[in-house]
Amino acid sequence: LKQLLQNKYLLDYVGRQGRRRAPEGWEQQLEGLVGRIASSERVETDMLVRDIAIHLIRQPRKLFKGLPRKIPRLMMVHFLTPDSWQHRYASSPWAKKWYLQQMEHMLRGIFQAYRDKGLWNQTATFIVSDHGFTDVRYTIDLRLILKKQKINRYRSMSKSKRKYAKVMPFSSGHVAYLYVRPKDEDVIPQVIQLLKDKNYHRCIEAVYLPQEYRKLGLPVPTNPPTDFTMPGATKAATPWLHPGAPSLVVVSKPSCTFSKWNSRKKVIAQVDRKNKFWRTGAHGYFPNHPPLHAIWVGRGPGIQKK
Repeated sequence: LKQLLQNKYLLDYVGRQGRRRAPEGWEQQLEGLVGRIASSERVETDMLVRDIAIHLIRQPRKLFKGLPRKIPRLMMVHFLTPDSWQHRYASSPWAKKWYLQQMEHMLRGIFQAYRDKGLWNQTATFIVSDHGFTDVRYTIDLRLILKKQKINRYRSMSKSKRKYAKVMPFSSGHVAYLYVRPKDEDVIPQVIQLLKDKNYHRCIEAVYLPQEYRKLGLPVPTNPPTDFTMPGATKAATPWLHPGAPSLVVVSKPSCTFSKWNSRKKVIAQVDRKNKFWRTGAHGYFPNHPPLHAIWVGRGPGIQKK
């Protein structure tokens, strides 16, 4: 990594990797390595980000051609490891200790670079996160529910099979968005009753209709696209009105997340079939839930001490 960072075209290579463009010869090998690191969520990724930040502070002109001689006045550094480890190990104490120690080591290097330049007392520093985590023991598969109840023909939501679906669920963590074509809207009451069935109480917390979206901070839907290959905008969105808004919003309980597929073909499944006590981490539940509270720490000039 140290050798990579001494190459003046490093950041250009990372950018090209994102655009699927590769140089020739040895440069292609270098780009492949940097691209694999930059596109992953491993400790090597955070090491690369830290070292780039340090070089921008210490010797910006040596990093890549065209960078201004002055040190950047604003720098935003994103570390991924805490998110990756909590997804895998949830609130495990030893995992928390490990990634916090790692973050302390990463930040110490950047802070020391500012001290070495004599800029530490002139720099305001903020450490923030965008969410917390909940411990998850179960997953629920809405696509399998809809297929078993013969509302949808297929479990898959691929482009070739999505056109046959009456209800199209797309999920992320604790939230699922259900899209229904206008011609199939008569199926909505059946879907709501189905999702409120006692068999799914372990995982499903609430089902919201469009008139309830405002309290969730979400816009209500306008007329969706007629072909509905993917939810998207067909005309300019207005406040609290958006053509990409779903027909229904489903929220799971904190200990359960939505699954897009599991090989066991179970509607509700343990995250680990061999260990019923095993937990993973997830986010997407209501932000007022204490485990999902984010952090905000600031220090430096202009920030009052408590």
